Amino acid sequence: MKKTLLFSSFFLLLVSCTKDKIPAKLEITESNITVIHLNPGWELNSSFSLIGFVIKEDDTNSLANLIYYINFITPESDTIKSIDYGTATEITDSELDLINIESQIELDKNFIPGEYTVHFIFEDLFSSQRIEQDKKIILSVE
Repeated sequence: MKKTLLFSSFFLLLVSCTKDKIPAKLEITESNITVIHLNPGWELNSSFSLIGFVIKEDDTNSLANLIYYINFITPESDTIKSIDYGTATEITDSELDLINIESQIELDKNFIPGEYTVHFIFEDLFSSQRIEQDKKIILSVE
């Protein structure tokens, strides 16, 4: 009984002293994608909201750091890797539990109308958690 109590006390002390908030799991809570026909070409706009990332904290700030990659898969199943990529670094002096990531990609007239797949990859740099999502889009001239 004493060993259990001692172990429990040690565990609680260890957990309470950490400066990182440990997430449950990296998740996409909201995603939107729109395609606008330009003449010529298209514009692809996407936005995502993510939760469940590791937050590094000091006495005054909270920090989260994610990266994203977007692959584009043509109707012929050819993959254009990293058609867009970037980082989402949030530093704030308040509570941080949601990160929004937006992307805008211009597709030139060489992309023909048809059904494409947009493959999104998000990674938390502090925990190495990764999540991926595919979205189908239609490029049309209408």
